[in-house]
Amino acid sequence: MSSSRISDRGRSLRPIGWCLGTALLTTALAGCAPSQTASVHCKPINAWLTKAKDESLVPLLSDTDIDTIDSLMLGMMAGKPGVHPVPGCGLAVTRNDEIAYLKTYGYSRMQPDPTAFDLGTLSGIGSVSKTYTALATTKLLLSNVIPFPGMKAYNYAGLDASVPWSGAMVMDLLDHTAGLRGNPKWDANRFDSLTTMQDYFPDHSWPSLNPSLVVEGFAYNPENVYGPPANGQTAQPAYSNTGYTLLGAVIDEVSQSLSSDPLQKGYEGYVWHHVARGNAVAEPASPAMCVGAGLREDDMPTLAFGHDANGVAYSQSDSKDHGWGWAGPAGGWWATTGDLARLMLVLQSDLVIPESYIKGFMRKEIGLLSPELGKGSLRIARGLELSPTNQVRKWFGKGGGIAGYSSEFRIWPANENNATENWGVAYLCNREKAGSVDGKYVLDSIYDVLHEDDGQGVGIQTVSEESGVATVRRLLAAYASSNGRIDTVAIGRIQRALSRTPFGRDLLQLAHAEDWEALEHGIRTHLVTPGPQ
Repeated sequence: MSSSRISDRGRSLRPIGWCLGTALLTTALAGCAPSQTASVHCKPINAWLTKAKDESLVPLLSDTDIDTIDSLMLGMMAGKPGVHPVPGCGLAVTRNDEIAYLKTYGYSRMQPDPTAFDLGTLSGIGSVSKTYTALATTKLLLSNVIPFPGMKAYNYAGLDASVPWSGAMVMDLLDHTAGLRGNPKWDANRFDSLTTMQDYFPDHSWPSLNPSLVVEGFAYNPENVYGPPANGQTAQPAYSNTGYTLLGAVIDEVSQSLSSDPLQKGYEGYVWHHVARGNAVAEPASPAMCVGAGLREDDMPTLAFGHDANGVAYSQSDSKDHGWGWAGPAGGWWATTGDLARLMLVLQSDLVIPESYIKGFMRKEIGLLSPELGKGSLRIARGLELSPTNQVRKWFGKGGGIAGYSSEFRIWPANENNATENWGVAYLCNREKAGSVDGKYVLDSIYDVLHEDDGQGVGIQTVSEESGVATVRRLLAAYASSNGRIDTVAIGRIQRALSRTPFGRDLLQLAHAEDWEALEHGIRTHLVTPGPQ
């Protein structure tokens, strides 16, 4: 954000002390918490809370770069002759440990009335779901809930040794090296449709949301294994939704004994709490995320309708993937634009698993799977994709597509790209096969803009003082009203900025303790530049 954009909304910063502390305390103690019912976390209130906090974020890019990035996104959405335009998209940019820019474009639904694609819109992220599943699996491995490097997978998925892939280890599923097919071949003797699955499990209202129940419909079918299995593997690794569905069943089963809280049991509950951090007090947290949107769409007005490549719209319940719980761990999570930003922050921090394991374990090349994905020399990692070895710019990320939806994120580490900042860019759109503009991935084009200005002080809002003091001062100056009081819209921004710095967290603690004298002294010492009285 340029200084001119700040000054349009800013006021002089005079006296704030007590009223700032009161506002911070009130906001911290009041406010809505994410809503949960049993293992179901897909609630409109969570999307609305997410929208409110994300709308309060201040862009940290220059006006020039914002205009260029917006043009790239709109160009991608406009498509080309013979290709239907993309109805709606969300874009997220992260810089180091901050969300630098969130923007949405177009429409989430056209019928019965046009509805904007906004920061509370949930859209399908397809195989980006595998990143969440891989993070959850790695967390269980590191905590020795599943012994590292992992025991035979069927032991943890509620199955027995008669499965045709009985030699496969948990690590084989994570690495796509279990020799399992891309999509499940169902066993009609058990169930092969949503209706027959519900008949098979009459005591479960939504059995397809539980991967450990879903796998019973295909785990024993020998057609799911490519050729005679050799210790659960084939000579050629194979990208497998089936394998990641089984990983979901592992998480589903082992999470049952990890907490007495029923809301943290099961695949969705464990990932929502411990990876998406939906219940986290501190950011980044993603309470809006949920699985099984096709089953829940009647209760979720914030869900985007998907569109095929011809622009034909349909709701998720119209698609062939409706109701299949296997899509949860492999491709069935729904998220907001800000949720993808928070995923990128998680992958550059110790918030879920140590960053050292993200670098040395999750980003480890595990096989030449790129031909199956149609992406040339792209490399595959554990829940991630890696830049080709011959590419100068190095990145890691994940792409995904599911009926009617597209999404992708990429992170470019500074130390691998002759840059001063770690940049991450993500999009999600409600049309299949989105993501390219002028024959180039839109994420790469956006990174071109960011990288060009990196370190030049042109396109970046720099913080020259230690501990982010300048950032907090800028926020306070921009959103203090003329009488010195902070308006309610600004409180979320200020809290976020304070919580990211050591001195800011100290100020928040003083507010909680109602130590107003120390709080005012701290604010004036750290944040307020003396001016005319």
